[in-house]
Amino acid sequence: MAIYVLGFAAALVCALPRRFWLQAVLVAGIAGLVGALLGGGWWSWYLWREFANPFFPHFNDLFLSPMAGATDFRDLKFLEKLDFADRLIFPFLFTADSWIAAEGEFRDSRLLLAFVTGLPALFVCWRADLRLRTVLVFAALPYGLWLAMYGIYRYLLPIEMLAPVVALAGLRAMPPTRAIAARAAAALSLLAAAFTTYVDFPDPMRAPWSANFVEIETPPRLADPARTIVLLPGDRPTAFMIPHLPSQARFVAVSDWPYLYQTADRGYEPVVRRLLAQHQGPLYALFGPQDDERTPRVLMRFDLRLTGDCQAVKANLVPWPFRLCRVERS
Repeated sequence: MAIYVLGFAAALVCALPRRFWLQAVLVAGIAGLVGALLGGGWWSWYLWREFANPFFPHFNDLFLSPMAGATDFRDLKFLEKLDFADRLIFPFLFTADSWIAAEGEFRDSRLLLAFVTGLPALFVCWRADLRLRTVLVFAALPYGLWLAMYGIYRYLLPIEMLAPVVALAGLRAMPPTRAIAARAAAALSLLAAAFTTYVDFPDPMRAPWSANFVEIETPPRLADPARTIVLLPGDRPTAFMIPHLPSQARFVAVSDWPYLYQTADRGYEPVVRRLLAQHQGPLYALFGPQDDERTPRVLMRFDLRLTGDCQAVKANLVPWPFRLCRVERS
């Protein structure tokens, strides 16, 4: 979201006379800092105290916490596939194929519409109405930063929501005659209406209504929960069930992601290894069917393997049952 903070600062400069620039940016910056401290200050302090990084694990190339690798933890899987020409026409590409910028299949042309109408207007917006210039700059700067840093579609959702406004601002900022502008506005309205119908979103897989937000329909049986460690080796959400499982048990995530850029002697992983080496009680793994292949690989990393002793754990939020399986040392 920091890219939108910079976009907001630039929009303030565009919206106000020069004599108010410093005052406006200072006031907005102080207000934003106070809001950040009120909303996330305690959590940042906790992360600093526990991990020596108030944004852990992000920006660890600057803070160098011993609990993570020395990297900024940016996800570059989409940007790495783009060359310079692809970046110039990126909205065309991800509108035609959403997998280029997202982890799912969908179709939505609003961002493309804003790009086509707003980009040309940037070159003449310094002569346009302040309000139009403000909208265009607020959208353009975060988009440029997003394209340089992430390329992940969901990080661009604020601009997607503003896309119709950006498209109209781009059209009005252009200097054609009134007759041409009227025809262009009519054409754009028809095009926007067509784009609105030309959408396709994935099934959100809503859970049915229930008395409680999370309900465990088939709770697991643990013979000795006070001496039990339950490992969470999957890539899909699992921890939401922990408050509804025996509170005496200890739950430890061992999926691949927390160990990114770590080694067996650095970061979070050696803490888990020491914990497992000292543990004398039962070991279990809790995971869903999508992680059937992943789970044995992750456990093998810690010299563990599944046994055939499993029981189903059904939660109301997903249609498939999880499995709680005994784990033994290999």
